[in-house]
Amino acid sequence: MSTSFSNQVLAQVFLAKNKPATGIYDLPRKLDEEVAKNTFKASGC
Repeated sequence: MSTSFSNQVLAQVFLAKNKPATGIYDLPRKLDEEVAKNTFKASGC
């Protein structure tokens, strides 16, 4: 569940910084990779 919230927060930050027009967007893969990296690091993997 924490990864879902992390993804949502990073997406909101990305959209706030880039201020695109209203619509549906594919977010950069880098955001998911950052969450995954931090999740593994926190779990000791």
